[in-house]
Amino acid sequence: MKKNMLHKIYIFFIILFTLNCCYNEKNKFKIPEEELNNYNVDINLERMEQDVFDRSKEATKKHQFLLNKYGDFYKYYFAYIIGAGDPDGPTSSKRLDDFIKDSTVNLFYNELKKEFNNFHPFENELTKAFKHYKYYFPDSAVPKVTTFYSNFEYQVLDTKYGLAIGIELFLGKENPLIKRLPKNIFHQYLIDKMEKKFLSSRTLYGFLYNRFYTPLGDDLISSIIAEGKIYYLLKLILPELPENIIMLYDKDELNWCINNQNNVWKLMINKQLIYSKDKRMINDFILLGPSTKQLGPDSPAYVGKWIGFQIIKDYANSTNKSINEILEEKNVQTLLSTYDPK
Repeated sequence: MKKNMLHKIYIFFIILFTLNCCYNEKNKFKIPEEELNNYNVDINLERMEQDVFDRSKEATKKHQFLLNKYGDFYKYYFAYIIGAGDPDGPTSSKRLDDFIKDSTVNLFYNELKKEFNNFHPFENELTKAFKHYKYYFPDSAVPKVTTFYSNFEYQVLDTKYGLAIGIELFLGKENPLIKRLPKNIFHQYLIDKMEKKFLSSRTLYGFLYNRFYTPLGDDLISSIIAEGKIYYLLKLILPELPENIIMLYDKDELNWCINNQNNVWKLMINKQLIYSKDKRMINDFILLGPSTKQLGPDSPAYVGKWIGFQIIKDYANSTNKSINEILEEKNVQTLLSTYDPK
């Protein structure tokens, strides 16, 4: 009887500890609304695709208008994204006009008008994310955000002019025009990442990566932990997004990671992968593809990044370190010391 009672008490404290950990983790990402409201953030959203395809302006006047409004970004767009040559050349206006009259380009622009005419939900989500960003990094600047038709070149372009989002690459895998893209170029694993729901997380991942990613070493464990820091920071500034959206996974892919976390870690240890410097193997764990080949065809891509995210979450929860302290910590063994592959 006494032994049974002790067992029940033990189970009770285990459950209490688990719930407390979950509560602490959830609240670590939650900032009171009144504190966020202290940060006045304006992402200065501009819809460049609307200006480019505006038929109310004569071609020469429109070309000059775009040069004046978007400056060097438009010059780059003109020369390298739509491949129209020298933006200051004598035939530049005609080349722009030819581009916007292209029948295929117009099909996609009409889809953009239909699907992204109201961009306010994304604008609000990005604005709130940058309020979180200012909370953690009050001295940092918030970039201007521009949407544009990227000619299927870029989902996100992070430049000195600001963040540019190629919104046709977020039309969704079920969109009829997206389904017609050539499969030898746009593989299914690329199409799967073109969902609207991924727009904010994909945009902000690129922004954070370019500013905070710091290599920790040239082996697998260093690579995935360095990536894990970026995903942890991404979750901090997008606290309301579920983890699968943060990772650009569907729910089944995230569940695979959760259910197989311990087995994946054991495999990485037993096969002596974590300290391997084999670049091809490391890329398998961190780059986009149909799966993580080392883990079989049923696995999602870049499982190593997700493991790195869990390592950083465990470290943050166990040590109560600030995000700046976590970003500054370069010792891989220190960051790994609290990891518990459940």
